[in-house]
Amino acid sequence: MSSLRMKMITRHDLIVIVLTTAVALATGLYVWTKIDLQRARLAEQDASTNVGRVHDLLTADRTALDYLVQAVVQSSRSAEATPADAQDRILLAAEKAMDLAAALPNPDSYFLRNQAAALTEFATTFSVHGKQAKRHELTVKALAILRALHSKAPDDVGRQRDLSVGLEKLGDSFLEQGDFAKALDIYKEGLDLRLRLAKADDAPQSAAHDLSVAHERTGDVLAAQGKTIEALQAYERSIALREGLTGENNPSWQYDLSQSQERAGDMLARLGRLSTALTTYKASQAIRERLTASVESSPPLVRQLAVVRDKSADVLAALGQTADALEFYKASLRARENLVRINPVAEWVHDVGVSQGNIGRMLTELGRLPEAVAAFSQALLSAEKLVQAEPAVPAWKRDLYIAHLRIGEIYLAQNEDAKALEAFDKALNVANIARAGVALGAQDWQREIAIVYERMGSAMAHQGQVSQALEHMKKSLKIRQKLVDASPEIAALQRDLAFSNESLAALMQKQGKFSEAIANMEASRSILNALAETASVNISFQRDAALVLGRLAELEIAAKSRARAEALLRQGRDQIVRLRAADEANPTLVRDQAWFDAKLSDLKKSPS
Repeated sequence: MSSLRMKMITRHDLIVIVLTTAVALATGLYVWTKIDLQRARLAEQDASTNVGRVHDLLTADRTALDYLVQAVVQSSRSAEATPADAQDRILLAAEKAMDLAAALPNPDSYFLRNQAAALTEFATTFSVHGKQAKRHELTVKALAILRALHSKAPDDVGRQRDLSVGLEKLGDSFLEQGDFAKALDIYKEGLDLRLRLAKADDAPQSAAHDLSVAHERTGDVLAAQGKTIEALQAYERSIALREGLTGENNPSWQYDLSQSQERAGDMLARLGRLSTALTTYKASQAIRERLTASVESSPPLVRQLAVVRDKSADVLAALGQTADALEFYKASLRARENLVRINPVAEWVHDVGVSQGNIGRMLTELGRLPEAVAAFSQALLSAEKLVQAEPAVPAWKRDLYIAHLRIGEIYLAQNEDAKALEAFDKALNVANIARAGVALGAQDWQREIAIVYERMGSAMAHQGQVSQALEHMKKSLKIRQKLVDASPEIAALQRDLAFSNESLAALMQKQGKFSEAIANMEASRSILNALAETASVNISFQRDAALVLGRLAELEIAAKSRARAEALLRQGRDQIVRLRAADEANPTLVRDQAWFDAKLSDLKKSPS
C-alpha cells in the first residue's frame, strides 16, 4: 500500500518536499550561526529526515535527483559562518540516499548520469570545505559511473563529453594533491576525447571551448613540473582556440582568453622573454579592463585585473622601467583598497598588503628609501592583523615574514646594520615558527630561512663581524645544498645555491682571500652553466651564465690576473651579444652589453 501511494506522488509534491529539505537545511545552518546547538541539531535532524523522504521518492521517480542536488548543494554552500561538520553531515546524508537508490534493480542511464553529476557537485563542495580526501573519493566514484556509461555507448557524443568532464575533475584533484604524473595522464585522456569531439563536422563552438580548457589544464600540470616550453605551447593552443571563439557578447569566454594569456605570460617571463611576456600580459589586462567596465559589481573580476596588472608591473620592473612599474602597482593598490572598503575579507586585506609591498620594492629601486620603509611598514601592519585574526593560515605568516625581510633589506642598503639585523631576526623567527607548523610547504620555508641567514651575514659583514657573517652564510649554503640534493630537478633551488656561493665569494674577497673567492665563484659558474645547457631557450638562465663570467673577471682583476679577466669579459660579452640577437629590443640585455664594454675599456686603460 505504501509503495502504491509512493507512485501516486506528483512532481508538485516532490518539489515541495525538496524545498522543505532546503529550508530545513538553511534553518539548521542559520541556527548554527547563533550557537544554539540544541535547536541546530533538531533542525539538522529534520533536514536528514527530509533527505530520507527524497530518497523514498527517488525509488519512484529518479528524476528527483536534480532537485535533491540543487537543494542540498545550494543549502550547504550559501550560509556563512557555518560549521563545516554540519554541512558535511548533510552532504553525506544526501550521498547515502543516492547510493541506496542506485542499488535498486536496473538503474537507468538518466539516473546514473545525474548521480555522477551530483557526486561531482558534492565533491566540489567538500573541496570548498577543505576536505580534499573526500573530494577525491567522490570524484573517482563519479568517473567510474561515467566510464561505465561511455563503455555501453562509446559513440554517443553526450557520453563522450560527460566522460571528458569527469576526467578533468579527477585531473584537478590529482593536481591539487601534487601528483603531477597522474594528473597529466588523466588530462591527456580527456584531451584526446575532446579533440575527437571538436573535429566532428557538426561540432558546436562549445566543443572548441572544451578543447581549449583541456589544453589549459595540460599546461597547468606541465608548468608545475617545470616543463616551461611544453606548458607555453599548451597555453598557446588554448589561446588560438579561444581567440576564434571570443565575442563581445560572451564575457565568460573573453575572461577565459585573458586567463590563457596570463598563464602564457607567466611561462614567457619564466623563460626570460620579457618583451613578449609584457605584450601578452597587457592583452590579458585589456580584456579584463573591458569586462570590469561593463561588470563593475564583480569584485572577483576587479581582483583578477589587479593580479594581471601586477604581473605586467613585474616585467616592467625586470626591464628596468621602474617608474612605470610603480604606477601599475599603485593602480592595483587603489583597486584593492576599494574592495576592502566594500568587504574587508582576509584575502582582500592580504592583497592590499601585497600591493604595499610591491610599491615598497619599486621605491627602494628608485632610491626613495624612507618612502619604501613606510610602504613596507603598512604591509607589515596588514600582515600582523591577519596573523592575529587567523594565526593558522600559512599565507599570512609569509606576508609577515616578507614585510620584516624587506624592511631589513632597506636598512641594510642604508648601512643601518643594527636595525637591519633586528628586522632579519624577526623574519627568521616567523619563518621558523611557520616551518614547524606545516607538513607541506616546509621546503619553501627552508628556502626562506636560507635567504634570511644570507642577509644577516651581509649585515654582519658590514659591521666587521666577519666570523659571524661567515657562519651565517655557511648556514645558508648548507640549507640550499640540502634542498638541491633533495630536489635536483628544481632550477630555482639550483640558482639559490649558485648565489650562496657568490655571497661567500664576496665575503672572501673582503678578507683578501682571492683564491677562495674565485673557488666559490667558479662553483656558482658551474651550476649556472649546467642550468643554461639544460634550458638553451631560457634567456634568464643564459643571461645568468654570462653575468657570472663578469663577476668572476672582477675577482681575477683584484687578484692581478689581467689576461684571465679579459678572456672572461670577452666570453661574457659574446654570450650577451648572442642573446641580444634573439631579443634586440630587450633593454636589460642592452645594459648588460654596455657593462661588459665598460669593463673591457677600463681594463685596457688601466696600467699593467
